[in-house]
Amino acid sequence: GTVRSEAGDEISTFQIVAGTGKEPDRHHCESQHVSNSNKFEIAIPVDEDYDNEDRVWVGIKADGFAVWQTILPEWEHEHVIDVRLNSGCRGSGRVANRSRFGETIAAHLLPQRTYESSPWSSRQTSERQEMGRMTVAVDPQGSFQFSGLAPGRYVLALSGPDVSPFSTLVEIGEHDRELGEFTLQGTGTISGIVWNRPESDLNSDEDPPLPTRHAFAEGSISFVDSAGHSNGNEFRHLEERSFRTDE
Repeated sequence: GTVRSEAGDEISTFQIVAGTGKEPDRHHCESQHVSNSNKFEIAIPVDEDYDNEDRVWVGIKADGFAVWQTILPEWEHEHVIDVRLNSGCRGSGRVANRSRFGETIAAHLLPQRTYESSPWSSRQTSERQEMGRMTVAVDPQGSFQFSGLAPGRYVLALSGPDVSPFSTLVEIGEHDRELGEFTLQGTGTISGIVWNRPESDLNSDEDPPLPTRHAFAEGSISFVDSAGHSNGNEFRHLEERSFRTDE
């Protein structure tokens, strides 16, 4: 196929990704970075899962343009695609209490899944989501802006060292839009004790042994943001945090 702008200008640097399924994960995709040419040719990897997928997804991304995508009805034979990229639209928002937080605050935008993922990879983000993922800094006045957005539903998340994880769903159309004004919450501390569970003899008349503290035990804490998201594959600030008890 060929890649051009809506005005017909050749776009000679871009990424193309294709894979089996309506919204494939990365391990079902083939990816190419093309430079110095607006033409591409990519072979679709097909495996034993194809019979359950029934389609082929193709996505193209270039700097300054919104992500383009299509779904081919089959993988067999040769498909010729004339791709026309547009600049997309902008989405702007504001953190009302930005001055409360001295550290950097980041705004993240992740396309919401259009199709359900496979049961064995339900926590993985799709390649379509990864191509559309964006992160920008919230400025000292609390403003942030995304550009080059394709229409669709997104998860907007805000995070920072002193910020409790926040997210909400936003809808992007064909025109620039305000995403809203948001008030963030600060962070707190979790502390506790890990105990050894004593084994007791149910047939004994003696009092069961008392529990003892477990020194140098290892564990982790998972996080849920304001909208109930807890997937560390979607946003890194939701990854589990490991801990180790002291002596």
